[in-house]
Amino acid sequence: ISIENQIIDYLKLNNIDYQKLSENNDINNIHNAIHKRIFHEPASDIAYYCYAICHIFTQDSDGLEKYYLLAIEQNNSKAMHGLAKYYKGL
Repeated sequence: ISIENQIIDYLKLNNIDYQKLSENNDINNIHNAIHKRIFHEPASDIAYYCYAICHIFTQDSDGLEKYYLLAIEQNNSKAMHGLAKYYKGL
């Protein structure tokens, strides 16, 4: 199973839509964030979005907010929706 498919499976298990990652480096970074809790600076809005998702499961609200906002700065609409959902749940 490829690294990208592992990411897709992880997100599906948690009822989260997958956004296609275009950079191989982002795929490896997201994999490390999910499985090893190692965070490297991502290269795309989608990677920022995925990092925010990772912080949901570690219950790190500062990291969640940081990465959602970085994704939103790059016009990622899923991040806008995710952050709104997070704020609504507070």
